[in-house]
Amino acid sequence: MMARRPWPVRTATPFGEIMRKHARTFTFAAGFLDRERRHATEVLYAFFRTLDDLVDERPQDADIDQLRAELHRWDALVADPERALGAPSPLARALGATMLRYEIPPAYPQALLRGLEDDLDGRPIATVHDLERYAFRVAGAVGLAMCHVLGATTPTALAAASAVGIAMQLTNIVRDVENDLRRGRVYLPSDDLAQFPGALEALCVRRMSPPLRDLMRHQIGRARRYYLAGATGVAELPPRVRFLPDPGGD
Repeated sequence: MMARRPWPVRTATPFGEIMRKHARTFTFAAGFLDRERRHATEVLYAFFRTLDDLVDERPQDADIDQLRAELHRWDALVADPERALGAPSPLARALGATMLRYEIPPAYPQALLRGLEDDLDGRPIATVHDLERYAFRVAGAVGLAMCHVLGATTPTALAAASAVGIAMQLTNIVRDVENDLRRGRVYLPSDDLAQFPGALEALCVRRMSPPLRDLMRHQIGRARRYYLAGATGVAELPPRVRFLPDPGGD
């Protein structure tokens, strides 16, 4: 008979509450980590979520230059985690401590900030390369940061984590395509839209059509390929951060 695994620990920190509010599955998974790694996960999630919401949830009359200046302030902090330790923001201090503790390269949080600037500027997604670069910045970089927290920093692990992050962002784009369009943003590459004439027109009028269905299947296929690439990283995770059956169980 398989031994019972301990039920995951419920988060109680302010950063944990942010994760609980927005990411129930992620919260559940983080509950199986030891206290230190769980706290680091909560801090990283709070940073990525807070900055993402700053841009994505901005009001229509938001001052874009002011938002860009805020992103630049964060860029300066993550570039120098020691400096972040003395920042007035509790999140900045916690992030700086987490980056130093787990040796997270500044390039990872900075990648998110580049992606958010792309959103602020309304940079078009013209090619698949543009799409993959954007997905890496806003999601793949999260996976790379988590690799350091989990202790899986081999080249294979990093590549797999990046692939999973990109896959998840591609999934979000398919799921949120209508909401993004309502906000005047299209994350589907122009090159892909050109391959399926009539798909964009059908999307704009919220009417399913064969070209739109084929376009969505094309996007889903790309995401699946990234998920498959990311699956190779599971074996790279140290046993202490994996959810495994008790070796003494039957």
